[in-house]
Amino acid sequence: MSFRMKFFEQNCNFKILVVDDTPALLFTTVKILKEAKFDVYSAKDGEECMKRLSEINPDIILLDVMLPDINGRDLSRLIKNNPEFSAVFVILISSHNIDSDKIAEGLEDGADGYISRPISNRELLARIVSYCRIISSDRKSKDLYVQFHALFSSMQEGVYLHEMVYDNNGKAIDYRVVDANEASEIQLNIKTDYAIGKLATVLYNTSEAPFLDVYDGVVNTGKPVTFEQYFEPMDKYFLISVYTPSKGKFVTTFTNITERKKGEMALLAKNEELHRVNSEKDKFFSIIAHDLKSPFNSIYGFSELIMDEAKKKNLDGVEEYASIILQSSKHAMELLKNLIEWAQSQTGRLVFNPEYLDMTLLMRNIGASFKNMALHKEVTINYSLSPRTILFADKAMISSVMRNLISNALKFSNLRGTIDVSIEKNGNEFVVKVSDKGIGIPSDILTKLFKIDDGCTRPGTSNEKGTGLGLILCKEFIEYHKGKIWVESKEHIGSTFYFTIPVLAD
Repeated sequence: MSFRMKFFEQNCNFKILVVDDTPALLFTTVKILKEAKFDVYSAKDGEECMKRLSEINPDIILLDVMLPDINGRDLSRLIKNNPEFSAVFVILISSHNIDSDKIAEGLEDGADGYISRPISNRELLARIVSYCRIISSDRKSKDLYVQFHALFSSMQEGVYLHEMVYDNNGKAIDYRVVDANEASEIQLNIKTDYAIGKLATVLYNTSEAPFLDVYDGVVNTGKPVTFEQYFEPMDKYFLISVYTPSKGKFVTTFTNITERKKGEMALLAKNEELHRVNSEKDKFFSIIAHDLKSPFNSIYGFSELIMDEAKKKNLDGVEEYASIILQSSKHAMELLKNLIEWAQSQTGRLVFNPEYLDMTLLMRNIGASFKNMALHKEVTINYSLSPRTILFADKAMISSVMRNLISNALKFSNLRGTIDVSIEKNGNEFVVKVSDKGIGIPSDILTKLFKIDDGCTRPGTSNEKGTGLGLILCKEFIEYHKGKIWVESKEHIGSTFYFTIPVLAD
C-alpha cells in the first residue's frame, strides 16, 4: 500500500470547511476532498462560515479571500483571535494572481497557509494532505506534552528544568530554573512561582551554584547521574537524579531523604555504640574474673588452714585466719553487689524511682555508716549542709553514689585526715561535693576514671581494696538523673569529686 493511499485512509479523521462564494469552485473543491475520504462541509460567505465553525469545529478551513460580506483575511483574523478556534488550520485561497506581499500579510494576520488559483486538483489535494500531516504531527506533540505534563505534575519527586548560564568564554557559571512541578514545593519548601526564572545562586542564597560541576558534566557528556548529597543551605539530604534533554539544559528530580539519612546515621551510631559496649563488657568481665579470683583464693586457702589447725586442736592463728576470710568475703560481696547493680543498669532492669529526698538527712545517715571506718583512720568528716535541702532523685541510686564517694575519700585519706561533704544550689542544679586531703590521683589514672574498660583500681592508704566498679556505677546513676559527675585531683594533695542533679521544675 502506497503512502498516499495509507494516508487517505486516515483522511476521514479530518473535518474540512470549504468557504467560497463561487458555486462551481465550491462544488469542485468539496467533490475532490470527499473523494479523498475527507469529512467535508461548505459555506458560501463569512456569516455562514462562522455558523458552521461553531457547529462542526473543523480541523481545516479553506477560505476564499474574496467573500461577498467580508474579506477573507479579516475573517481569518477573527477566527484566529478567538481562543475557541485559534487552533483551526486556516488556508487562504485566492482566484487571482497575488504578489508575495499580500501573501505575507495574510500569513502575518494568522493564516496558516496560502493557495493561489488556478491550481490542479492533484496539487490542491497534495497541499491539503501535507497540511494534514502537519496537523497530525502537531497533535502528537500536544498529546505528548499533555502526557508529559500530567506525569510532571503528578510526580511525588520534585522536578526542576534548568538552563545553564555561561560566561563569555563558554564556561558554566550558574543555572536558572525554567520550570518546576508542584511536588518541588513540598520537597524544597520553595514556591514554584518564586523559583521559576531564578538563578541558583539567588534561589539558594549561595556564592556559587550548588553542584554546578556535576550538572555541567551531565550537560557536556549527556550521561545521567544519580547521587545522594547533604545540601547545607537547607540543612537537608536529597536524592538527586540529573539528565539533559537538550543542549544547555538539564532536569533534576529530587527527593528529600533527610529523615531516612537520620535513621541510617542513628542506626550506624547504635551499631558503633553496641560494638563499643560489647568490647567494654568483654574487658570488664575479664577484670571482674581476675578481681573475684583473689578474695576467693584467700577464702579457700585460709579455710583449709583453719580446718588443718582445728584437726590438730591448735587454735593459734585461727582468729586471724577467720578475720582474713571475713574481709575477703566482704570484698567479694561488695564486688558482686556492684556487679549486679551495674548489670541491672546495662540491661534496663534497674528501676528508676525518683522521689523527694531530704539530702541533709540522707547524707548524715550515710556518714554514720562510715563512723567506725573513720574512727579507725582517725579521719574527720565535715558536713556543710543547709538545714533542709530537697532533691527529686532516686534514693537508692543517690545513696549508692554517696556511699561510694565517701568510701573512696576514706580509703585514700591519710591518718588523721579530713573529708568535707557539701551541697549547694547553683542555678538550675544542685552541686554535691566530696573532698579529701589524701594521696590524690596520678594523672595517668585520672584519665581512666569512670571508664569500664580500663579496670582502674588501686589499694587505699591502709591497703584497702576496691572493686573497680564504684565510680562506674556513680556515673551510670548520675546520668540516670540527667546530671554530670567529674573529679579534680592533685597527687599528694587530695581529690574532690563533684556531681550535679537538676532542680525539679515547678
